[in-house]
Amino acid sequence: MTQINVTFILKGHLMWYPEDRKKIHILSVDENAKIADVLDSLNVPAEQIKLVLRNGQTVDMNDKMDEDDEVEIIPIIAGG
Repeated sequence: MTQINVTFILKGHLMWYPEDRKKIHILSVDENAKIADVLDSLNVPAEQIKLVLRNGQTVDMNDKMDEDDEVEIIPIIAGG
């Protein structure tokens, strides 16, 4: 299996879901991995996600990634 390097940026409260509780994750993943697979490995629940951007463009969580992609995960925000 070929590995690619990607950067995941978890915005807002989403950074609290991974074990290491940080905003930026530089990862080596399988070239066939989908964004949803990586989010699952980071323990980020899909129902907390509003928007996924790959290199600044809106994408689906089931999209695959390319080498050196930057993936930003934007949470649902609620207020009162």
